[in-house]
Amino acid sequence: MYHLLVRLHLVKKLEGSAKIISFIARDESQHLAMSQRIINNWRDFENDKDFTKIIKETEKEVYKMYDDAVDQEKRWATYLFSKGSMIGLSEKLLHKFVEYTANRRMRAIQLKPAYETKTNPLPWTDHWLNSKGTQNAPQETEIESYVIGGIKQDVTKDQFKKFKL
Repeated sequence: MYHLLVRLHLVKKLEGSAKIISFIARDESQHLAMSQRIINNWRDFENDKDFTKIIKETEKEVYKMYDDAVDQEKRWATYLFSKGSMIGLSEKLLHKFVEYTANRRMRAIQLKPAYETKTNPLPWTDHWLNSKGTQNAPQETEIESYVIGGIKQDVTKDQFKKFKL
């Protein structure tokens, strides 16, 4: 019985952590979408010769930033799996996922993808990173709009005048 209680407690802890990580991923996704929109709006703005010049002058630097970020993420994945892998996730798969994600990010701002990985090696992540498809049952979530001790102030002085018990 003790082991069952420990497991249930752990599941609740992990469920909370998963929810927090999902919120963080959704938030970061929104930041990414806004940044991509700004870059693309500048890029597509008619007759903006200055921005076109900046794009050409900094293109190599932008690719270098992507390379640095991909390298850092791969080193982190290597560290995470330094003691082994798990079913459905390994260092190699995570390296490919990092490349796939970088390619998507580059395409989103009209750059040519720089990495070999063309398809998502971890397709199950799409469900967790796409907040549009997420739906929770009411009993599975905390309802933030629930009012405790609220009083509606729409009762008039004479409202119960004709009321009889």
